[in-house]
This record gives sequence, structure tokens and C-alpha cells, in this order.
Amino acid sequence: MNSLRKTGIAIIDEVPWGTHFCQFYRTPQDLLGILVPYFTEGLKNNEFCMWITSEPLDAVAARAALAAAFPDFENFIRRGQVEIIPHTEWYLKDGRFDSERVLNGWVKKLDAALARGYEGLRLTGNTFWLEKKDWAAFTDYEAAVDSVIGRYRMLAVCTYSLDRCGADEILDVIANHRFALVRREARWELVESAERKRTELALAESEERFRSLFSSMTEGFAIHEIVTNEGGDPIDYRFLDINPAFERLTGLRKSDVLGQRVTEVLPDIEPFWIETYGRVALTGEPATFDRYYPAPLDRWYEVYAYRPAERQFAVIFMDITSRKRAEQALRESEERLRRAQEIAHLGSWELDLVSNRLTWSDEVFRIFGMKPGEFGATYQAFLDAVHPDDRVAVDAAYSGSLAEGRDSYEIEHRIVRRDNGEIRIVHEKCEHQRDATGRVVRSIGMVHDVTEAKKGEALRQALAEQERFRLGAAVEQASDSVVMLDLDGRIQYVNAAFESVNRLPRDRAVGRSYFEFLSGDPSTVVVREAVVKGQAWHGHSTRSIAGGRPVELEITISPAADPSGKIIGGLVTEKDVTQENALQRQVRQSQKMEALGTLAGGITHDFNNILSTIFINTELAMLDLDPTNPARRSLPLVLQAANRGKELVKQIITFSRQREWDRKPLEVAPIVKEGMKFLHSTVSKDITIHETIASDCGPVLADPSQVHQILVNLCQNAALAMAGCPGHLEVKLEPIEVDTALAARHPDLKPGPYVRLTVADTGCGMTAELMERIFEPFFTTRKHGEGSGLGLAVVHGIVKSYYGAITVYSEPGKGSVFNVYIPRLAGEALVGERGKRIRPERGKEHILLVEDEEAQLMGMARLLGRLGYRVTAKPSGRTALTAFKKKPDGFDLVITDQAMPRMTGVELAGALVKVRPDIPVILCTGFSEKVNGETVGHDGIRSFVMKPFTVQEISRHIRAALKKTGGVE
Repeated sequence: MNSLRKTGIAIIDEVPWGTHFCQFYRTPQDLLGILVPYFTEGLKNNEFCMWITSEPLDAVAARAALAAAFPDFENFIRRGQVEIIPHTEWYLKDGRFDSERVLNGWVKKLDAALARGYEGLRLTGNTFWLEKKDWAAFTDYEAAVDSVIGRYRMLAVCTYSLDRCGADEILDVIANHRFALVRREARWELVESAERKRTELALAESEERFRSLFSSMTEGFAIHEIVTNEGGDPIDYRFLDINPAFERLTGLRKSDVLGQRVTEVLPDIEPFWIETYGRVALTGEPATFDRYYPAPLDRWYEVYAYRPAERQFAVIFMDITSRKRAEQALRESEERLRRAQEIAHLGSWELDLVSNRLTWSDEVFRIFGMKPGEFGATYQAFLDAVHPDDRVAVDAAYSGSLAEGRDSYEIEHRIVRRDNGEIRIVHEKCEHQRDATGRVVRSIGMVHDVTEAKKGEALRQALAEQERFRLGAAVEQASDSVVMLDLDGRIQYVNAAFESVNRLPRDRAVGRSYFEFLSGDPSTVVVREAVVKGQAWHGHSTRSIAGGRPVELEITISPAADPSGKIIGGLVTEKDVTQENALQRQVRQSQKMEALGTLAGGITHDFNNILSTIFINTELAMLDLDPTNPARRSLPLVLQAANRGKELVKQIITFSRQREWDRKPLEVAPIVKEGMKFLHSTVSKDITIHETIASDCGPVLADPSQVHQILVNLCQNAALAMAGCPGHLEVKLEPIEVDTALAARHPDLKPGPYVRLTVADTGCGMTAELMERIFEPFFTTRKHGEGSGLGLAVVHGIVKSYYGAITVYSEPGKGSVFNVYIPRLAGEALVGERGKRIRPERGKEHILLVEDEEAQLMGMARLLGRLGYRVTAKPSGRTALTAFKKKPDGFDLVITDQAMPRMTGVELAGALVKVRPDIPVILCTGFSEKVNGETVGHDGIRSFVMKPFTVQEISRHIRAALKKTGGVE
């Protein structure tokens, strides 16, 4: 608050905020000589400036003078940092002078300036407008201004015309200002009143005494001014002064807070503080309170606030955090004790033997079912609450301990609750306190309600008996085998599950050595050692049960001890994991097939590109060579070999489940019946075929050719397994509901409706090791050259793509049974149309051909040319797009490969239709997971062709695409 401000007036230089002085002038130049540098300095120092004008210098002249002296002055006007107002709009607003309105106006202007970020308010007002009749009122106003301005961040210069002031008026003016500026000849001088000097000296001495007290106080002390909004409501307050104790108690430094608003120093201040202090400053009513201030202070304060001056408040406060925390800790401790006694049903009492005054804790009242007002607070009142049958014993215990000189006693007895008559059991313990002579003067004790504990003990005994019964029943009914052994490994007990798993009555098991059941198992020695030494063991074992069927067991052995901890034998649990292990083997097989399928699918793209080059160039060679040329006769063999490669790739794609076939709802029975006609004519006559085909199996979502492929592959494999000897082949088709038990045995199945195709043979059968590999691609048991090893792999891939399952059961010499499960649909099957015969067709249109493989690009261009088409060949999507943009109407069709660097076929098609929406596109690919038949119809793609393709296939696709757009025939 006391920071010095530059005045811009050489004779004065610097003054503190709150300085109120005056100037006596004769001419307008006198006014401008003082006020122009005065306001220029204020604008430079980020102060809000107000000039209230009157004759002989009006607002226009004042603005012009400042603009001439300060080149950037107009910018300050636009920013609103300076206001130049005629006296009629400030002093004489509404035609009369209202000192209170004017004073409040200065304060509001200051508050608004501070809110906008200015340092304070610099003002001046000319009094030329004053009439003689207004002088007394204005003198009082000036005295009030001098008092008010001294408390704020304001500087004020009041200007008076010497021509309008007499001696009395001059004395009045000097008395109400800190000093006066008077021009004598060519120099300005400072004039101060002697009385004011004496007053200021006395004030300084008083201030010094106040400062000494202010600084030495142990209590925090601060003076503030309240900040209000336009409606007069308190919204903030400003720090005017604080003492050292304030800094110590709050952690706030004086240099950081003086002149600052509290919302700047403590942005998260609660509204309570501003509202409370506002009432004190505005009403003069003092306030005393305790209050916690949260972070960053995190302290409790005891505060006294009063009003030392208008719109100000002072606070004296002490830090009472330690006291408050101690009080809180005591309350929490008492509450914890009360809650602990309540939870534990444990109360305390004290009997003063001198006054016979008995004091109970809250929990004792709760235990006895009484309210404090209902209790007589005497020893006899306590005995009245004891059960009648126990009163004599309770009194004897207490009186006897006193008579016998004992320091304590305890007893368990019954009471009768006052509120509901309920009988409760309590345990009491008492200690006696003696005076200096050894006489007992006080008894202190505790009461513990043990009713529930007593009931609990009885219940525990009953439960223990039930637990023993339940444990026996649980062991007996457990799904796993449980065996009790002695230290020699002899069986003492087996449960029902042991009988079931081992197909052996318990009376034939008890007494035998458990190790007999492990005969031949490598773990026998380890198990024997674990039982004898009382150690734990966990492992697996396989044993043959009655009938020779092998059972896989997961065995856990734990030591059994008597109540003293002595090992008396072992506890064995056996879990039958035969089925679980079979399922795990199936899962591993499925995962292996999935990995192999991914690998197989990945190589088809390169194979198809190679085959495409072979197809194109072989067919071109056949067209180029004369039919009598000997070399031409070899070319059909090349095409035949290429077709075999093409079919092999198709099988790989099918196996890898990467291609979506034309699936639709269909009835399986007609397809199977048709396939059986084919098999009857191809299978050896030594094999008897028996078929059972249900006609009402219901529809499945499948491709007819794939269903035919499943049937033929399985039946041909069955026939090969019976080659060279008579056999029996059974084919069965039936609807089936898969239940949870069947689904549990086969992870690929879910409960629900299926169609099951069964193919069984009486052939050579397979070992378990062989069955784990039969679905692997390229695995075959035939001689070299007799099979691709893809037949069962393809079947497996098709069934998995239908979200179905395939199972196999086989034993060497006992044949094999394959079961194929395909999910059954609700509704009716659809009948598809047979495709029309494909014929090569010619044309004359202009085709844009795009292919990044040079051999395919050149061969395909020649082939299309031989069919009559005009061809523009481009090796990349980007060069093709450039050519198309130059003449979009010059092409009738675009044929593009999919897999090309930097721009794929699909991306090229999308770019082409943006240039010409009706351009037809044929997309070709050797293999792609991202495109298939469903891509057709998007981005102008009229057809999708898998490589390799024949000249007949590509010509059909070209004509079909051109017909849709009205191409030239």
C-alpha cells in the first residue's frame, strides 16, 4: 500500500498511494503544465486515469493537450485506460452535488480498474464550477476525500482557481490536503499547513507506537478493505497491512499479499470468509468465530473481526490447530472406544463405595436394555437387574471379594433386560482400588455380553458333528477317487468313485497294497517313498481297468496326520482325465491345422501368378502355331498340367479356409444320394455299400460342390483302406441334436441342431499316432505319386468353415468311423440354377489392362488382341490412372490385377469411378484375403476373376461386363 508512485511533477517526484494534494492556478497553461505530465506518468505505469474538467479547460482541450504530449494517447482512449469527463457528468450529475455519491463513485472506479488489471486510480478534479453557497459542503467533501483516499490505491490532485478563492478558502483547501502547489513567478512551490504538520507528527508518533505493538503481537493481525460489486455486495477484499505474526501463522509473506485481493492470493477461498468479513466492514458489527481454512493453509483459527474505518475490517486471530486436532483426536478416541464396546458387547462400570454411586458406560445400558433415566445408579439397582436365580451368587461374589481382601473377582451370570424381558448371559470382571490406608474405595469393572458366544459354542458343537457327517458324505459322493492309506501303503478306505473308475468293489480293494494298482508305472517308486515319508506328490499315471480299457489318472498324494500332528498315512485323490486329455489333443490338433492352413493359404498367390503366365502364353502359342506344327501337339499337355496345378491350388485354398464359396441354404440328402450313385460305379465290387439317408434332415448353409467333395473324399479314403480284400462301407445321413455332453467332448461343437454324415469302413484302421496327423496337408500313407495328401485336409477345412466338426474313431484292424457335423438351419432350402456353358467370345472394344507382372501383362495384352480388342497395357495403377484421366471416354473396360505396389486394384477402381462413374472394371487376383466375390458391385467392379483363368473364362467375364454398360457387340 505504501509503494511509491511517480507523479510526473518534478518538484514532487514520488508519493505513496493515498496521497491527496492540490494545485492553485491562474491560467489554463498552469493546469496543463502540472496535469499533462501527471497523467502521462500514470498511463506509463499502468494506472487508470480520470480527469474531471471545468472552466477554463474543457474535456476537448484536455484530450488535445494529452494527445499532443503523448503520441500513443488515442490507443489508451480506445483501451479504456483513461476517461476525461465534464464536471457536470460527475460532480453535478442530476444537477446537484452529492458528496456521498461522488466518494462512492471514486471507490467503484478503483474496484473496476483493479479488476481489469490496473495498478490503481490516478484522478484530478477542477473546482472552478463551485459557487459560494456550495463551498462549505465541498470543504466537508474534501476532508472526507482526504480520509478515504488515504486508504486506497489512489492519487488525487484537486485544482483551485486563485481568482475564485479568498484567504479563508485557501486556508480551508490547504488544511484538507497533504500539500499544495503554488506558482510564484516562474517556479512552482510546495506549501504545507503548520497545523497539518503538527497533526501528522502526532500521527507518526502514534503510528510508531501502533507499529511497535503491531509487530510484537503473538496473535496474527491484519487490516483489509472490502471490495463490493455494483450492487454493494461484498465479492472480495484487499490486504492493506499484516503483522509478522500473521506471516508466521499463515505462511503468507507480506511482500506477496499487500495490495492484493484475497482471491488472487488464495483462489480457492470459501465464500464464508468474504461474506462474514463483508458484514463486519459494511455494518460495523464485530464477529468472533472458529474456522478451519483448508489447503494451502490447512489450519484452524480463532478469529475476532471488527471495523476500524469505513469499508475496512481488521482481524486478530490465533492458530488453534493443535487444540482442535487434540479435541478431534479425543472425540475419535472416545468414539472408537464406544464403537469397540458396542461391537464387542463390552461395557464398563465404576462403583464409588463412599457414595454408593454406580456409573455405567453407554454399552452397559444397551446390554441391560435400559435408558440412563431408568437406572437408579446404585449397587442395589444393579442387583435388581440380575436374574432372580443368580442374585445371591452375584452378591456373594462381590461381597466375598471385599470381605476376603481380594483385589479382583469375576463371575458369569444371567440378567433380565428391562426393555423386553429377554434373558442374557454376561461375564463380569471387577478390580478394587484402595486408598492410602488400604481401604477399598472404588470398584471398577467390565460387563461382557456373552450370550451370542454361548449360543455360538453350542452351535459350533452341533455344526462340528454335522461337518463330520457332511465331510464323510462329500468324500463318499465325490466325483474323484479318494483313497486312505496307512504308512505301508495299504488301503484303509475307498469311496464310491474309486469303485466306478476302477470297476472294482471296495471290499476287494480295502486291505490291498495301493502300489499294486500302479504296477508297471514308472512313478511307483516315487509314490511309495512319498507315502512312507509323509510327503506330498502330484503326477499322472495310466492303468488298465477291467476289460483292458486304459484310464488316464491325475493323482495327488497328501500326508495324513492325527490331532497331535503325527503322520499316520496318506490321502490319495485320483481324477479321471482320460476324456479331458483327449479334448486337449483335439485342441492341439485344431491349432496345428489352423497354422498349417494359414501357411498353405499364403503361398497360393504366387502359385496362381505362375500358372496364369503358363495359361496365357500356352494358349497364345496354340493360336500362333499352325495345327500341323509338331510342337503344337505338346501344348495341350502343358495346359493339362497347368489345370492339374490349378485344381491343386483350389484344394489348398479350400483347406486353408481362405475362400468363401457360393453358400446357400440347401438340403444335403439329394446331394448325398447323387454322390452315392457315383460311388457305386467307382468303388470296387469287393466292397459292400450300405446307405441310410434320411430325407428330412433339414437345410444347412453350404456349397453343393463342397458337400459332394466331402462325401467323395471320405468314401474314397474308406475304399482305399479296404483295398485288396472284401469290406463293408456304411454311409449314414441323419439329423441330430448335439447336447452339452457331446459338445463337451468336442470343442468345435456347440449344443443345437446339426446334420451328421457318418462314413464307416471295415478296413485296416489307424493307430492313435496316425489319427493325430490325418488332417495335415500333404500327409499321406499311400505310395509316392498315388495321392496329394490334401483330401482329408480339404474336408477338414470345409467343415471348419461351416462352423462344424469332424471326428474320427479308429483302431488298428478294426476299421474307422468318420462323423461330420454341419449346423442345421431353420427354414427351407433353396434350389440353385445350373450355370450356362461358357463359350469364348470376341469384341472390338478398347480395354485398359493393368498388371505389374511383366510376363502376364505382355501375354494378356497379346491374348486380348487376338480376341479382337484394342489394348492399352500399363504396369501400375498410378500410370493407368494417369492415362485414364487424359482420355476417360476413350476406354470401354478396365481389367486390373489386385495385388500391385503403391496402388491396389480396388484402390485404382475407386479412383477411376471418381473420374468416370460408369466405367466397368474386372478385378483379377491370384489370392487375397481382402477381396472376393462380395467385392463385385463396389467402385465400378463388375466382375471378380481368380487366377489362373482360361481364354474362355476371361472372354465370358469381358462380354458380361460390357453388356451391363451397352458395349459394342
